[in-house]
Amino acid sequence: MNDRRPKIFISHAAVDVGIAEYLETSLRQASPQIEVFRTTRVGQIPSGTEWFSRITSELRAADKYLVLLTPWGMARPWVCFETGAAWISNKTLVTVVAGGMSKSEAVEPLKFLQLLSIEHMDEAEMAFTELGCVLPDPEGFVQTVLSLSVLARNRSLEEDGWDKVEVDGKVYAWDGPLEKLSDGIYKPIPVDKYAAFQATGIELVSGDPNRLDGLFAKGYSPLHLIDFDRGRKHRLLTRDSQVLMVKRVDV
Repeated sequence: MNDRRPKIFISHAAVDVGIAEYLETSLRQASPQIEVFRTTRVGQIPSGTEWFSRITSELRAADKYLVLLTPWGMARPWVCFETGAAWISNKTLVTVVAGGMSKSEAVEPLKFLQLLSIEHMDEAEMAFTELGCVLPDPEGFVQTVLSLSVLARNRSLEEDGWDKVEVDGKVYAWDGPLEKLSDGIYKPIPVDKYAAFQATGIELVSGDPNRLDGLFAKGYSPLHLIDFDRGRKHRLLTRDSQVLMVKRVDV
């Protein structure tokens, strides 16, 4: 009699460890008999073990694969490597997206796989069904994934060197790899938003667009609204067409 427990290999970017850990926990709760391999679990690869051999061994041994894609993690080399290994195995491959990512945003060739959003209840349930489990609380699961995605996005931005704040669900930055984004149109900002910005620990001032040298000398930088989906940055203007400048202060 073969009582071997089914194995699921979870592939994800290191920055998405929180979401991946929650996926593992949810899978174990839904089906306690399964085994899950996730490289970021503490102790998963014991000290002294040749990590590459262990990963490739687990890829071969897995019965099913769960690949997590996010806008900031999908192009990481290990995600692509592990997805390719899973695809060529001809075993069950479930590829899910999170972090507000639309399926059309996936890079090639990942976009040609069947992608399911775990931020939508019906698709989250479908993903678990394909993995041989029943998701017990789809609504609660989705809400948790949404919260963890925000944390993962912030961690990714910090790793990339962004100096930024988040106000009303939007990212505003004054330093980081801004050169990677194209210039968008100027955006006005209501005066009643100033308090929300200052509560995050930044100081706002406005300046004449043609006379900003004095503010630069005092450590201020232009504040941008960042649109990562479209790869754009938008400078901010006050109601009287002054440029909004910012610097970090102690709170």
